[in-house]
Amino acid sequence: VLSLAQLYTQQNQPVKAAKILEPVIKGANPPVAALYIYGKSANSVGQSTTGIDSLKKAVTISPDFADAHHALGSALANQTKYDEGIASLKRALELSPENANYMYALGNAYLFHVTLKDHLQLAKETFEKSLERDPSSQWAHYYYGMTLEQMGDDNSAAREYRRVIEINKEFASGFYRLGAIYKRQGRLEEGKKLQAYFDKRNREAIT
Repeated sequence: VLSLAQLYTQQNQPVKAAKILEPVIKGANPPVAALYIYGKSANSVGQSTTGIDSLKKAVTISPDFADAHHALGSALANQTKYDEGIASLKRALELSPENANYMYALGNAYLFHVTLKDHLQLAKETFEKSLERDPSSQWAHYYYGMTLEQMGDDNSAAREYRRVIEINKEFASGFYRLGAIYKRQGRLEEGKKLQAYFDKRNREAIT
């Protein structure tokens, strides 16, 4: 069952993975791998309560399971339970300090935890560390750009959005945010063109 569940996750079929694992995790002494895969799969299809519960069980059984702490922290942050999420993500990084994905997820949690003191500065520093480890991460560049934009540093934010577009020319939101900065800077025609591309990509996605 575990092998099939792993195959489903590799094929991006989380509904099937969660379905076949459900009886396993409800049984006595479920394997930690089953709890982890089920937790990730359930969270990805909107079953956050059962998904988070499964991941909590996984890290209780296996406290040094870094990927499970990362998945749990990300899921909690997505439910706006930022303090809990940040604690789990920090634990993942304690276990694997060089992991760029863990660092990126922590940066995102800081960015959206708007009631946390100095949350933008914490997000900025964390995204910078993430990008030191993986300069090719389009999402880290994008949210780093958002952080810089919120801090009022449009020039640096524009640099990050341009980097996003260099990495992935299909990243429509990068065009939109770069266009917004150009408009604020008086580069109206450039800004309009970039945002027109964003609109075009959205229409194509809908159709």
